[in-house]
Amino acid sequence: MSRALSESLGWLRRQVLSYLVILALLLAGSWLFTEYHRARALAAERQAADAAVQQNEAAAARAQASVVLADRALAAKFAAVRRARELAQQEQLARERERDAHRAQHWPWPGLYGPAALARSRLLDEEVMALQRATRAAQDGLEAAEALRDSAAALRRLEQEARSKRAEADRLRGQWRRLSASHPIEQRLPWASVRADLDRLKNEVERLQQQAVAAENRHGEIAAAAARSREVYDGLRARAALERARAGLQEARSRHTALTQALDQNRYQRLQRQLRGFLSDKTGFALVALLILLGAIFSRLAVKLLLYYVVAPFASRRPPVRLLGAYESLAFARPVPPARTGRISDESLSLRLGEAEELLVRPEYVQSSSENSVKHTVWLLNAALPFTSVLSGMYLLTRVRSSAGDEVVLSPAHDAFDELCIIELPTGAAFVCQPRSLAGVVQPRGQGLHVTRHWRMGTLHAWLTFQLRFLVFDGPCKLILKGRRGVRMEAAGGGRLIDQAATLGFDASVPYSTVRTETFVPYWLGKDELFNDRFGGIDGSYVYEERPLDRRGNVLLGRGLEGLSEGVLKVFGI
Repeated sequence: MSRALSESLGWLRRQVLSYLVILALLLAGSWLFTEYHRARALAAERQAADAAVQQNEAAAARAQASVVLADRALAAKFAAVRRARELAQQEQLARERERDAHRAQHWPWPGLYGPAALARSRLLDEEVMALQRATRAAQDGLEAAEALRDSAAALRRLEQEARSKRAEADRLRGQWRRLSASHPIEQRLPWASVRADLDRLKNEVERLQQQAVAAENRHGEIAAAAARSREVYDGLRARAALERARAGLQEARSRHTALTQALDQNRYQRLQRQLRGFLSDKTGFALVALLILLGAIFSRLAVKLLLYYVVAPFASRRPPVRLLGAYESLAFARPVPPARTGRISDESLSLRLGEAEELLVRPEYVQSSSENSVKHTVWLLNAALPFTSVLSGMYLLTRVRSSAGDEVVLSPAHDAFDELCIIELPTGAAFVCQPRSLAGVVQPRGQGLHVTRHWRMGTLHAWLTFQLRFLVFDGPCKLILKGRRGVRMEAAGGGRLIDQAATLGFDASVPYSTVRTETFVPYWLGKDELFNDRFGGIDGSYVYEERPLDRRGNVLLGRGLEGLSEGVLKVFGI
């Protein structure tokens, strides 16, 4: 019931986590989608605002050109009026000098010198008076021209004054309304201070309105006077068009600035801009990383090519490792029961101990035993190999002795893929085995297990496989081996190849060597090791597990400290 509940809770937890992940992805996608479309709309509006700004800039430029032309025309008219006044003054001065000279010549009275002199004197007086009137008219025209020239500035000043007065009046009127609304009763009492404030605001509003009306009237008078001059009229119209163009340009620029700020504040644009800025700053790093990656890939490929096509063929031609001579071992390992060949393992084993035998086994492999059997704890598999026993896991073993031949059932308790088999080593047999693959041993009582160490540091095969020491178990004894998915035993005659990771052991008299794997691509991709184990000779056999634990790293990365520790254990044959 508890297992079903825990499985249900685990399933529910996984579904909730999946739901939360999906919900987060949907929310993030919806947010990005909304911000993206908002950014596109803002970009389109800003593009339209750019066009509007350009159009208003062109209109302002045209209006400015019209103002320049109008100012030039007004300046030309003003220069003509001034020139006319100067000419009138010069003509008047010339006639006055001529008159003065005639009077001096016919002193004291021109009539004394005859009617011609008197007529000449009267004509000069009339011409001087006419020229004086013309000079005064020219001066009046110059003053009028100066007034017309300054009328544009006066009109702008009066227009701004009227606008500001009315805006101030509207503001005070709003204060009067708010104050009146907040004091509906006090404003009717003559002695209340609120009434005085309301009257003050009302008088101020009326005064500002009167000033605004006066400015507007003066503006109208100047405009009417200026309208009688074609040049001034054109100038005023051009300046009004320029003001409108500048106002439109200012509005377009404000619109463009607001859209630019909104677009800059858009989260999608900010994220894109930050990512683009980060990547632009890291272009050099990206190139260096790419070069390092390519260097790692091709250098690894070069090393593997060197190992596969140069080192491995040379190592394959070296003499094999033979721990014992061809005729030093009089017997060979055989499975229990002897009739079995090929696959020799089972998920559980039934073992009957003789009166002269004892079982040393890992405690977790004992499934059932007779209560009449005697059990004790043994610290080490072999006292002569303490570190090997501890590092291989063969310590704190259970020793089982039975005098009645009771049955002991062994089965792996922690790994569902493990299977067990029994290899019997008769007297004179020697079997190479790594202690890590042992689940237990059956040995004669009181004799202990005889294990010899063989170093092969001068052999290239040992260096290539990183196994410099071989441990040889001598009979008589029985080895209980464990293997993933099953254990098989095959004869070594004729030469056999096997994956190095699958090898559990072999007869010590069998020639052992390494040979290059058949195909390069699986080795380069990390699916195969560079070398396979090769067993030759005529007599003897080897044992391997059907599904070894994958202890290889991937193509680019190793296995860290775990791989280092396993490599060290393999060097010492553990």
